[in-house]
Amino acid sequence: AEYLATFLKNSGVQTVFGLPGGENVPVVEALRQAGIGLTLMHHEISAAFAADVLGQLTDTPGVCLSTVGPGAVNLAAGATAATRERSPVLAITAEIAASWLPNVTHMKVDLTALFGQTKGSHHLTPDNTPATLAASWQLAQQVPRGAVHVAVDPETVVLPPTTPITPPDPPEPEPFAPAVVEAALPYLRAAKRPFLLAGVGVEAARVQPELLALAEAWQIPVAVTPKTKGHFPENHPLFAGVFTAYGDKALRQALNEADLVVGVGLDSVDFVTSTWNSPAPVVNLAEAEANDPALRPAVAVNGRLSPLLTHLQTIRQPRSDGATRAADIRQQIAAALVTPYPDTPGCLKLHDLIAALRSAMPEKTAVTVDVGAFKLVFLQQWHTNTPKSVFVANGLSAMGYAVPGAIAIRTAQPHRPVVAIAGDGALLMYAGELATVARLRQPLVILVVVDEALSLIRLKQLRQEVAIHATEFGYTNYEALAAAFGLSYRLVDNAAAAEETLREAAGLAHPVLVEARVNKVEYEHFR
Repeated sequence: AEYLATFLKNSGVQTVFGLPGGENVPVVEALRQAGIGLTLMHHEISAAFAADVLGQLTDTPGVCLSTVGPGAVNLAAGATAATRERSPVLAITAEIAASWLPNVTHMKVDLTALFGQTKGSHHLTPDNTPATLAASWQLAQQVPRGAVHVAVDPETVVLPPTTPITPPDPPEPEPFAPAVVEAALPYLRAAKRPFLLAGVGVEAARVQPELLALAEAWQIPVAVTPKTKGHFPENHPLFAGVFTAYGDKALRQALNEADLVVGVGLDSVDFVTSTWNSPAPVVNLAEAEANDPALRPAVAVNGRLSPLLTHLQTIRQPRSDGATRAADIRQQIAAALVTPYPDTPGCLKLHDLIAALRSAMPEKTAVTVDVGAFKLVFLQQWHTNTPKSVFVANGLSAMGYAVPGAIAIRTAQPHRPVVAIAGDGALLMYAGELATVARLRQPLVILVVVDEALSLIRLKQLRQEVAIHATEFGYTNYEALAAAFGLSYRLVDNAAAAEETLREAAGLAHPVLVEARVNKVEYEHFR
């Protein structure tokens, strides 16, 4: 336990998110003595969500902790989600002691199998702990990033450390050599209507300046995937929109009309389906796994993106109509997000709600976005020019992500404005985390979009022309819920007062639950 805590401390860890059990009491005490905070969550998956967002924010593994049995089962779901989100996470669980295993059935589960969808699962012993921790820490950060699980049992946890503790250096992608792009050059030079699509790999590579410089040199329209929002400035003339969000019909058409799609950091988790049927050839540039079978690229180029993108700036002539084409796409997307659905008394249109929130919040605001139909509208309409400002559950698309993620951001950046946006279905799934928010007294804005349904599934029922069944759950009194947890409460139910109410909520020095009522029927008008 002391070795583990010291390793984490030396690696820069300040906070662990978790829900401890009897088997890891020594670990909890070692963390305390090392000066590492342990933020108590009310569900283990929430601890993993918080670690997931912290890992994205800091580019070092977020750390989460649970006990054995059901705690590990819950944590495994969140660790699997982090892996699909490409977030670096170290997931620590307790383990039943080896000497107990022959006689124990209670809370017994195969942890290696349970964490089989993460990047790795390891059991710490006195002999392997130094090497295993160092390797796990590096593996979590190695592109594609993800969660790595380590288990420690009650007998191992009390043993003294055996070797000095040296934090490992972060892993480096393979070096870039100009020869690796030779196969791509004929495609890149010949294209008359190229289009650039930036994916989740851009985040880990930290190449926002190089991506911008390449786009400007080529004068090429740029689209981003949901996990890449903010990594290309959305006020730039070459920005076209968000791929795989509502309103992207014009963007899809433009990609279909392109004679080359240049992927930068594209990953299979950027897409909803297992394969992307691009009519144009794809040249994918990535730090690892550029030849992802989901993309079926004509040419895959692996290597450090920063020098690679810089090297490519001068290899082709600029596109003559890039900014004009991007502006046309943006205009069509903006029109698509304003639905013809009439106003409903006591409800806002989603477009008005998002516009009011954007006006009320400063540019540097961090937003965590939960899963739901509203997410697909928000991702397209919310404009940001700031990397690491939008955190969205997209890879595994697990509900309950927004509030734990907001807690993590506020913990790491206590002076940054933070908004968690969740549908009522997602908020109620892990409503106990409102108690975590209240206990921490972090000045968060928790915006719950209330439509009394699992609207995305309800919409699919409508489109498949089957009965609306088991997707509507009725109204919850959110004012009473906020009061029960000791949170402030505000209601947004009309466009005229929305911006003022949200601005006032954002200025509070304590957490506030803001209820925004929308009509679920409006989703039927989005395409």
